[in-house]
Amino acid sequence: MEELEKVEDKYQIISGLVGEWLPSHGDWFTTEDVWRHITGQGIILTVDGKRNVTKYLSEEIKKGTVRKRGKRYRYIDPDIVRYSNPWEADKEDIIKLKFPVSHFGDEYSEFGFDELFNIHKGDGIVVGGESNEGKTTLVTNIVADNMDDMDVRFVSTEMTDAKLRQRIDRMDWVEPLNGAGKPKFEFGFMEGDDYEDAIHPDKINIIDWIGLRGEFWQIENIIRDMKSRLRDGIVIIVLQKKQGEDNPLGGEFAYRRADVCLSISRGVLKVLKAKDYNQPNPNYKKWAFEIANKGSCFCNIREVEDCPQCRGKKYWGGIKCKRCYGKGFIEK
Repeated sequence: MEELEKVEDKYQIISGLVGEWLPSHGDWFTTEDVWRHITGQGIILTVDGKRNVTKYLSEEIKKGTVRKRGKRYRYIDPDIVRYSNPWEADKEDIIKLKFPVSHFGDEYSEFGFDELFNIHKGDGIVVGGESNEGKTTLVTNIVADNMDDMDVRFVSTEMTDAKLRQRIDRMDWVEPLNGAGKPKFEFGFMEGDDYEDAIHPDKINIIDWIGLRGEFWQIENIIRDMKSRLRDGIVIIVLQKKQGEDNPLGGEFAYRRADVCLSISRGVLKVLKAKDYNQPNPNYKKWAFEIANKGSCFCNIREVEDCPQCRGKKYWGGIKCKRCYGKGFIEK
């Protein structure tokens, strides 16, 4: 190891070593952590050298680049906030995403979300649903109804090419292939859990679905990382939901990062969250629906409200609610 002789040289070298190390250390640290880093560079750290470490950190605290709490320090990343001029932003950043309507026979009905709330560039939409109750029907209809006007990327973690083709082939209201015989949308099967790598910054990205292995709090960071990849595009994220609960797996952690959060139970879709909404306010409103043609489309879509007797619980006094016949809702 090399022991430094001149005091001024010691400080210059130590400040350089610590200054290079700080940005790469994102967590809280102590002076002992810094000492270990310096000795790891082949330098014998004397008492004066340790004082110089403290001196350097004190100067960085005054500059606002280091924060101190007790005996611990933390580097403040100057790029953590991206500053901009809101008056230079594109005011026309709303994406005219089409939500499903009924395509079953001559019957026409719709959710009407296109008018009830706005989807902006960079938004994240979370769809939480019970198993086999319409999550994939919803997102495949979004693919079908938007692929002629927008660039759509559909990424599945369980659906094969053959299964998707079967679904799309039953959608007799769309032509899924272009003039060259190629699909009008991108489809891919994903393995692994680096979901943000599947995001295209400028497309309508649909991830069906994200599986969480017990650590449900991770969904907040997963959604944040996916949204950070976006520019002019959006991401629609499908999650599982426990039967009888509104929130998707991950609960508040999924809800808080979403710009729109939809909840699907058997025959009912509920808007849990719509940040930028129009009037009337759609938050916490419900729509009943049926699924037709082997899961390819919705029909008989209509707005409903919670049963005033069982309050949406489906049971009253230990038996199925007689007011709503155990459905949990009544017609408006």
